[in-house]
Amino acid sequence: MELCILILPLSFAIKHTLFILCKKGFAKCQATAHLAWFTLPDLSCFSAIKVLQFVTPQQLMYDLNYIIWYEPKVTQKLKLIMFAVRTPLAWMIGLDSFLIKVRLAKDMIEDKQCTMKDMMGVIILLNQILGVVPIAKTIRNRLYRFVFAGEDGMMTEKESIRQDVWEAKIAERIFREYTYWPQACALLLSWCDDDFQMMCLNDEEDQEDQAPKHFQSPRHGKDDDGSEEFGRNRNCKCEVQ
Repeated sequence: MELCILILPLSFAIKHTLFILCKKGFAKCQATAHLAWFTLPDLSCFSAIKVLQFVTPQQLMYDLNYIIWYEPKVTQKLKLIMFAVRTPLAWMIGLDSFLIKVRLAKDMIEDKQCTMKDMMGVIILLNQILGVVPIAKTIRNRLYRFVFAGEDGMMTEKESIRQDVWEAKIAERIFREYTYWPQACALLLSWCDDDFQMMCLNDEEDQEDQAPKHFQSPRHGKDDDGSEEFGRNRNCKCEVQ
């Protein structure tokens, strides 16, 4: 069962690798970003018990809330049906896999002589259990919806394409700026929401120091027309086009 499920992320990894080697331009950059940000993290803690993420209370309520309030009307009914079918299946498969792994690890845990094999088996099981809930993935999805989904929070096809282009552009820019590829790979693999925030937002004081004098405005002053100015920075806009 676990090996059958493993085929899916492995197929994505092989597909992205082939695109990186054979394609150029957008397809190559997008495959690079998806391999580093989605496929490799999934493979790093892969286990059949990872399907339990769909039945943890936090993830379950998040998915249901998203389908009810943010899923486009065209696909909402289909996603509700898939949600109703997926939840009990994930519970049964995940629980069965967890019990099997605990039984296999029981001998390693209770072994009077702690060997390297026993330690590695327990560490692998612990890594799989800790990887059940993908916190980083949930944070990234919420951040993407905030940035790309607009005011209504619903990701349309156009907005999804915009997100794909942005991801490919980030990968392309990293490898263009860092010609030493191990350094570029390390930066891409460690990319997170902190880097996104540092790229998009700057401290207002730094911006005002760097801006020309005729662009600077007081933090609580007035404009030329007498209207109040609450720390706006006119020469700095964070906008996804």
